[in-house]
Amino acid sequence: MIRQDGIGQGGASWTMAFVLSAGYVVSFVDRQVLNLLLEQVRIDLAISDVQASLLVGAAFALFYVGAGLPLGVLADRVNRTRLITACLVVWSFMTAACGMAGSFAQLFLARMGVGIGEAGYSPAAVSMIGDQYTRERRSRAMGIYTAAIPLGMGLALIGGGALMQVAPTIAEAFAPVLGPIRPWQVVFVLVALPGLLLAPLIFMLREPPRQGSGERSDGALPRGGVAGYIWARRGTYAPLMCGLSALTVLGIGYGAWIPTLLIRTHGWSVTTIGLCYGLVALICGPLGAYLGGLACDRLLAAGHRDAHWRVLMVCIPMLALCYAIAPLMPSGWLTLAVLVPGTMAGAAPAAAAHAAFVYLTAPHFRARVFATYNFVQNALGLTLGPTLVAILTDYVFLDPAHLRYSMTTVAILAGVAGTVLIALSGGGFRADHPDIDAEPAPLPA
Repeated sequence: MIRQDGIGQGGASWTMAFVLSAGYVVSFVDRQVLNLLLEQVRIDLAISDVQASLLVGAAFALFYVGAGLPLGVLADRVNRTRLITACLVVWSFMTAACGMAGSFAQLFLARMGVGIGEAGYSPAAVSMIGDQYTRERRSRAMGIYTAAIPLGMGLALIGGGALMQVAPTIAEAFAPVLGPIRPWQVVFVLVALPGLLLAPLIFMLREPPRQGSGERSDGALPRGGVAGYIWARRGTYAPLMCGLSALTVLGIGYGAWIPTLLIRTHGWSVTTIGLCYGLVALICGPLGAYLGGLACDRLLAAGHRDAHWRVLMVCIPMLALCYAIAPLMPSGWLTLAVLVPGTMAGAAPAAAAHAAFVYLTAPHFRARVFATYNFVQNALGLTLGPTLVAILTDYVFLDPAHLRYSMTTVAILAGVAGTVLIALSGGGFRADHPDIDAEPAPLPA
């Protein structure tokens, strides 16, 4: 087993956070690399923008959200490191299957398989981090974990762009044996490999002891199990989950179409986009995630029970403003310049949101509550985000060249909705939570 001694204590080791973050990076590389390849896939498969958006969003989301709830229940009851390892292996094989698809239907099914595999990862990982780290360090641990989101996006762009340079040579070399192979198919197969290499390392993580029993302070279990638990706190959970879902509509929809925007509007190549936009995501995203987590910890230490809410209320309007302006810039370089603060502002809420659900939820219910959040968030964000942009482009602005106006419209609508909804959840953060005061016990040396 990998040693994790002292995690969350005085001489804290961040081993678990970094290893779980590495797996999360792989998950985002595998799901996001399609964004970079989308225009090539759309042309090769002769599909419309709406069909392409379904591959990015709905195909992945259908089973990602559907499998997330039962896998969240499982994560609260079984060994989480084994569950995470199994999920990693499944989605890696299904990513490789995307590279073997030769039609819209085949690629759609393979993307559904990736969603099934990835569905069980975050509920179990967030639950493990919640049990392993003290409240004073937990938000930073979540910052390390959620830094994987922009890091994975950046690596998908940079790595995907680099692989597209060598993919034609690889495709030509294997063509006599396998028949005609498209370069984007080669990329899918290659990006699936790191997950299989990382799986043994995650399997060796030690399962942390579960903290608390999920009982109320009077010793009684909430009626209705996790559903009753969430319903009793619906004034906090409902606006928080829906507000973060609006943020996901913006983030996923935007991320899916930025490479296409730079190709159509500014004439950039896939390689240039992968390197330049990938570096923005790779540098600014993890920095924003860590600073978001650090801000939460500092505000909590200063006595602000609504620390996570405060970080969300600052970052979401900033994110929406940057994302509304960026597509309207007259050059690709100015678009990227606006995306620098936008990427930082977009990464910080992810750290704050993940830590918020741990902060607000009794330990015994964390994986299931987080899985419920994943269901709501991704049912809206993954399905609506990319497709809403495409619908506006195809049926409102009526011109692929007007993609920029669709992206700006979505940024404004989602940004306003997210800000208003998150504002409504503030009271729940400031309330007393006697059933979630349990802290991780010191680990044995």
